[in-house]
Amino acid sequence: MSIASTRLWFSLALAIVPLVEAQATTTDAEFAKLFVGTWRSTSSKEGSNAAFASITYVADGSFKMILYDESCKGIRHEAAGTWQIKDKVLHTKTTRSVGSQQRLRAGTITKDKVISVEGDKMVLRSVAGGLLYRTKGEPCAQK
Repeated sequence: MSIASTRLWFSLALAIVPLVEAQATTTDAEFAKLFVGTWRSTSSKEGSNAAFASITYVADGSFKMILYDESCKGIRHEAAGTWQIKDKVLHTKTTRSVGSQQRLRAGTITKDKVISVEGDKMVLRSVAGGLLYRTKGEPCAQK
């Protein structure tokens, strides 16, 4: 490895350490405050319609998820339920689910590890191990 690449890796490591330390010291209550609002999925996986999905976390511990069609004029699926952050894990329980694409059926419980919440960006790790990316804002506002 050249000196230049070693310096680059060292610089990147130094830049990441404060982020990791800041996330490690963030309490569940602080994370919960950061979650409140509407988030859109920013998955770029080919064939995925996740870019047309939004989830709104309300401070009272409720959530609403909407999956829009590609035109952003119709709703394919809506789900609602409760959420909380416990031990840096997002716990959700779906209590209502309607629509043609039942992604979250009533009774579904999910637990996603909070990796980071910075400004308008959120990263979670699903129980299945994949990363979930969210950006604050309405999914169809950019259409």
